[in-house]
Amino acid sequence: MDKPKTKNQSSAIFIVGVFVAAVVLMFIAKMQSHNIQTIKIPLNNGIASLSTYNNLLVAASNDNKAYIFDWADLSKKFSEHRIESGDVVIAPTGLIVSVKRANPDYLVVSGLDANSESKKIPLMLAAHSAHLSSNASGSKIILLLEREGKNGDEHVSYGILEVLPDIGQAQLINSIISEKCRLEHFAVSDDGNHIIAVGEKNEHGWMLLADTKEKKVAWQKELPDLKKLFKCAFSKNGDIIYLRGSDNFLTLAKTSSGEIIDRWSLPKEGTYTYRTQYAQSIAVSNDGELVAAVIGTAIFIWDTKTYKKYDITGAGQKVLSSMVFSPDGKLIATSDMRQSGDIKIVHTH
Repeated sequence: MDKPKTKNQSSAIFIVGVFVAAVVLMFIAKMQSHNIQTIKIPLNNGIASLSTYNNLLVAASNDNKAYIFDWADLSKKFSEHRIESGDVVIAPTGLIVSVKRANPDYLVVSGLDANSESKKIPLMLAAHSAHLSSNASGSKIILLLEREGKNGDEHVSYGILEVLPDIGQAQLINSIISEKCRLEHFAVSDDGNHIIAVGEKNEHGWMLLADTKEKKVAWQKELPDLKKLFKCAFSKNGDIIYLRGSDNFLTLAKTSSGEIIDRWSLPKEGTYTYRTQYAQSIAVSNDGELVAAVIGTAIFIWDTKTYKKYDITGAGQKVLSSMVFSPDGKLIATSDMRQSGDIKIVHTH
């Protein structure tokens, strides 16, 4: 026969119950206070990337579709467009540019009108992979073509091209030959004068800065304390580079030299074991006053003037693929790369 519970045991159970209930209520209140909204996209194979152009939120899926939303009213029906890959840019003239990631030999350009005819821009350089990015407005579109050496050559070459969709051209800016490295991500400064590429080289974090005006490589650097760099972004004025690597920090470097000037810490708690969770995204608001990074299911936001940091729990994704600010910096969107992955929208204040 079970012994009857003592008064002290009952009191302890009651206190634990009250504490658990309070924690749950606090979590719910925190979620509600940030007004987290989920956008479901039917029959998609996961979201590869998010981007913002003017008042548009663009979600590129892994099954080569672009879903375009209006930031002013996210409840409105989205438009859907066929693309070549998760790399997609919208030019100021309303043209959608995408490129095949594997064995690329052309870019595809189409209009926002679903009935517009697609056009191909042939690429003169043979490459086994490609990465497409632009500055915030889409006025400077850069294509990075990666070409491996032949017959076991340990070198790799990159072609940096500027895409001019209105006239159907991709012009070579520069060619780079480097020791073999793995490119993970690259970003374009707001003024379009620089690109930063990051990845892994010699089992170290690696980054390269190219000057698009001078058409040359400004510097290359390895970071021995990091195994890999996954994501990069420029500050609004372009003088700082934000980096996310295989650690729990948001690293800041000088654009002029690559010198590390600061590291903003992220907590280790809540880190997922999925490999993709280490490829955490970075987002910078249009005015440059906010910088966001994600770890686990929490978004961490810094005020770049006061360095104050705060977090939004529950706004991240189990398998995060991308994150962007709305044009006014009041909202953040995050995407999930899993099959039928959704988009979460959260208020930053």
